[in-house]
Amino acid sequence: MRIDEFPTNELDGIQYRCGHVLPFGASVIGNGVIHFSVFSKDATGCTLLLFHAGEKEPFIRIPFPEEFRIGNVYSMIVYGLVSCPKKYVVLRSNTENDFTYEN
Repeated sequence: MRIDEFPTNELDGIQYRCGHVLPFGASVIGNGVIHFSVFSKDATGCTLLLFHAGEKEPFIRIPFPEEFRIGNVYSMIVYGLVSCPKKYVVLRSNTENDFTYEN
């Protein structure tokens, strides 16, 4: 395994690291690993929400660290999603209280 394939961060048992600019959207890499990449010219922040199938509330909210922003793209690789979430939502913030939902 290459050094850039290891998770660098963890939140509530979910491991993740900075991803790549392309491809945009959600891409299954394999073995419970999913790459997320979102373009937003005007966003000041971005949060990834992951949902279990049929659930209305996310099981985790992962804010994209500023160092995961590459130009106008927020990118993250999430590890250990054994049962892939059936839905994800990205919150893009232009101000502290203004969110745009995308799924």
